[in-house]
Amino acid sequence: MGLKRVCSVRNVGPSEKIEANIISYFDYEFLDNGAYFNVALDATGDYNSNLSSLSKVNDQRGFTYWAGPKNWVYESGADNSGVYAPAQIYVNGSGYSLGTINYRDGYVYNVPISATGVKASYSYKWISFVSARKTGIGRKLTTNSVQYSGINPEIELSLPIVSIDVSPINKVIDYGLSADRIKKLEYDVKFTIISTSDSDVKRISDILVNQRNSYIDSFDPTIVKSSGDFPLTKNGIINSGKSHQELVELYPWNSIYILDASSKYSNSVIDGLSQCVVTMKIETPNCGCN
Repeated sequence: MGLKRVCSVRNVGPSEKIEANIISYFDYEFLDNGAYFNVALDATGDYNSNLSSLSKVNDQRGFTYWAGPKNWVYESGADNSGVYAPAQIYVNGSGYSLGTINYRDGYVYNVPISATGVKASYSYKWISFVSARKTGIGRKLTTNSVQYSGINPEIELSLPIVSIDVSPINKVIDYGLSADRIKKLEYDVKFTIISTSDSDVKRISDILVNQRNSYIDSFDPTIVKSSGDFPLTKNGIINSGKSHQELVELYPWNSIYILDASSKYSNSVIDGLSQCVVTMKIETPNCGCN
């Protein structure tokens, strides 16, 4: 008979597809609802004082780059185009179009060696949505960032952070009356929210829990990969720059339904960090093979 609903074990499985979509969806929807900061050239203020002036970094590999906050916005149409995207680079006071921008890590390179100052106008995201599976375990928390000592000890992410962990399939449910009934797949998704601000943790948690009884439109990461249409390269450089909604329109997959959502808040602050865990129960149809 063979394995049911499997085209190839080399394909991305449904749990991984759901993880990719949940991260992409919430990352974009928070952004599209104002979860970002704009940094204008030479602007000052509570949130962007001197942030347009990037810091020169010479790392241990001998690589030189100019760094700002992490997680720059690349989705140019977000929030009715209120974002500064794509970013604009200035070298020694003049606009410079030849530099390379790593939007994920927030730095610029391939600028002239003679550069004495590099500035940028850009937007950066308020929240870092990440995969718990990819960032690893054994996390070391500091007051300004979360540094992971799992797969890659050099990974560092700005707070607040929402780490997303999707379970394997919990349950397979028959749906419909025909002999070849559609299967519904049920999963648990854990969102770990960490921030130096207790109010930020509560605000993010409230928004997530309020998504109960709603649908997430999703894209098929397998087809996106084969088409080469990922928004960013693995080095954080703009590839297609497409938003979650644009990927859904071009490469539609299953709808993800949020059956239930609840939170468990920890009112104890460890090393200056507050934490809350939101758990969602979700389901999606499994209409074919993966």
